[in-house]
Amino acid sequence: MTDSVPKKGTDLEPLLSTATKDVENAVAPDEPSTGNELRSSKVVTVLFLSLLFVLLLGMLCFEAVERPNEIDMHNTATAKYATFQNSLLILGQSANIASNRTEAIALVEVMNAARHAIPAPTDLENWGYKGSAFFTFTLMTTIGYGSFTPQTTAGKWFAMIFGALGIILFALFIGVLGSNLNKWVRASDKKLGPYTRYLLATFVVPTLWMLIGALVFLCFNGGLTARDGTPRKLDFLDSFYYCFITFTTIGLGDFSPAIKNVGGLLYFIFFATGGMVLLANCISAGSDMAEGMLNSMESQMVSIMGGTPLKKPSAINRTETSIDKNGYSQSGTPEIMK
Repeated sequence: MTDSVPKKGTDLEPLLSTATKDVENAVAPDEPSTGNELRSSKVVTVLFLSLLFVLLLGMLCFEAVERPNEIDMHNTATAKYATFQNSLLILGQSANIASNRTEAIALVEVMNAARHAIPAPTDLENWGYKGSAFFTFTLMTTIGYGSFTPQTTAGKWFAMIFGALGIILFALFIGVLGSNLNKWVRASDKKLGPYTRYLLATFVVPTLWMLIGALVFLCFNGGLTARDGTPRKLDFLDSFYYCFITFTTIGLGDFSPAIKNVGGLLYFIFFATGGMVLLANCISAGSDMAEGMLNSMESQMVSIMGGTPLKKPSAINRTETSIDKNGYSQSGTPEIMK
């Protein structure tokens, strides 16, 4: 047993050099086992079903408490508009009996201007089943466009409850998907190299996803609406800008998707979720790159000061080895002796 333990001194230097080369040459981690992949799939499935349940429950709750209030507000606005139209009619009759011609012309002009300036109220149906599902999803993802908000006491309580629960579940869901995607992308290091992979993960793939989303919203007229709820004629910059604001969950609210049918709602959910998964992977890849750069800078600084440190395995060249009782790894490389 004593023969297998390396001696201190010059006999250890070749072995340390071999260990350093082994770590530096390991540019990709071992592929996850089938058991880990199975557990990860189960976690993703459970989180997805939980999110779907919260989304459907939120849709039903918001529609139940906000839609009746929306109908009442629309009926009230319609009654006020009818009163306004009657006032204009009386004003027109006054113009007919006006003794002064100039006064009559002025009354007619005021009446016509008021009739065109104030349109008849329309039922936007923000809190139908499509709008309620859309609002619940924006709560869970923290996008929060703010194009319409709860007006009832119960709706505000539901917003806080579903917001807290949905944010936690969606963050876990995105985190797991982003982690799995990052593991899959790391496996491409052997073919592409780590820095090419980082470029793809942090810039190329997210940009392509935003370009696809921008083209889809641009090609379908009325795909986005302005803050006042009216369809907005977009150019490519507006569409790309909207995609960026959505991916990053900034959600300024100057543009929001026009949910006209179930297909549009499903596309928005798929588009936004995919973008946020890519964003999570982008953050993970950027963190790995920063870790590798810091480890490299640390090694260079120590080398300049005259030391010869063993480079730390970073996310770029991370490897896992098991050490036996004699201080050797599975590949026969000795552990660093303290």
